[in-house]
Amino acid sequence: MPCLSGDDKRLTTLILERGYLTYMQRTAEVWSTFPKTWRIFCKQRLRWARNTWRSDLRALSRPWCTAIPFLAYTMVDKGSAVTLLLGPAFMVHSLIAATGSSRPCSPGGGS
Repeated sequence: MPCLSGDDKRLTTLILERGYLTYMQRTAEVWSTFPKTWRIFCKQRLRWARNTWRSDLRALSRPWCTAIPFLAYTMVDKGSAVTLLLGPAFMVHSLIAATGSSRPCSPGGGS
């Protein structure tokens, strides 16, 4: 059955919102598409990240979410994902800024 991006997370939150429990099936098999280029890969990951944020923020705005403290915590703890996404960009920016500087660094930190 074809699904739209984010359907799995949305369906899971709807089930939890109605008071049912969900479980992870470790032996499940999943078929997915893998992009052939970096550009398409990055677009796919960005789409998945947007869907995750959208679904989590929607769930956090509902009272049922606080009834499952660990779930609420994992939805709020997005700092590590942001760090993983922004870390490489910050490193490239820092390298460009450092190589573009015409002023040499002195050992004492002064000029």
